[in-house]
Amino acid sequence: MTMSNPSRSSSRSSSANINSEPLRSLRNLYRQAARAFLSRSPSVATYLEKAFALLPAPDDHDSARESAALEQQRIKWDVLRLTWEASIYPTHGLVNGCANGKGKGKERENGHGISNGDGKVEAHADMDLLALPPATLLPALHARSLVLFTPSTLKASSSHLPAEVLLALVLFAVKLGMYPVARDWVELWWVVRGSADPEGEDEIKGRRKIRDTMALRVLPGMRDWESARGWAEGEQDLELQEASVPLNH
Repeated sequence: MTMSNPSRSSSRSSSANINSEPLRSLRNLYRQAARAFLSRSPSVATYLEKAFALLPAPDDHDSARESAALEQQRIKWDVLRLTWEASIYPTHGLVNGCANGKGKGKERENGHGISNGDGKVEAHADMDLLALPPATLLPALHARSLVLFTPSTLKASSSHLPAEVLLALVLFAVKLGMYPVARDWVELWWVVRGSADPEGEDEIKGRRKIRDTMALRVLPGMRDWESARGWAEGEQDLELQEASVPLNH
């Protein structure tokens, strides 16, 4: 009997059975952080700091199950962090930035501007980032996530960014009216990762959400109805080919 390779989604499910000490701590912290988030408590920031101090950089030498378990934790915590930051980022910061979507989403993808050089983000960096105007903040958040999900031996790249995290970043940009930044992120991600054959149900669902967000939120925000129709009809690969998106990943 031939055994098929487990999908990413099944790996994530089996990861729930991994009970190493860091993973147990991360799961307990997440429950506390989620409760704090729902009650709008500023203690969320403390839980985030503790969690990211426990999360190691991706390592190709980890076992498949442990790697999947840690990847799941990185996704959950980064999405929570981005959602929290989007909820507390002052809307009056728009007056200090470029509020009409004028900004570059295809920023450098090495993350060194916010990293201490080994893939870890400085503990104080998150609050410092929230003092930035949107046109500077969003590329920094994107670069931070790339560093978090790329193995430390490799250059940070959109090819390693999970769909769930990209979606959180895009929704943050949409909230700030930075539609071109969100579009650039999605187009680059789709070229280097999203157009490949998906690995499992989670990946398929994630890509569907990204496509729908482009069609219903990002491109309509730019009044680009023709491109929005192309994404809605599943013609995004052709759209990107015609646009000749550079592979700057």
